[in-house]
Amino acid sequence: MATKEELYKLVSELPDSELDAARRYLEYLRNPNDPVLRALVEAPEDDEPLSKDEEQAINEAKEELKKGHVVPSEAVREDVF
Repeated sequence: MATKEELYKLVSELPDSELDAARRYLEYLRNPNDPVLRALVEAPEDDEPLSKDEEQAINEAKEELKKGHVVPSEAVREDVF
């Protein structure tokens, strides 16, 4: 049986590119009946290439973040809902 210390070591050795996947899976294991977590864990990886518009939008968003221009999540929720 694995110990938490063994798992901590494994997590600490993961490449940064795998941390989101590991987090989603661990959250799923913690609560396997959550339908949202189940959908995230079972969703196929998005391998479709980004369009030029999508790449531009991502780059613009990164620049805004670097400048400190962020919108609080509460404001976004108010706009959407």
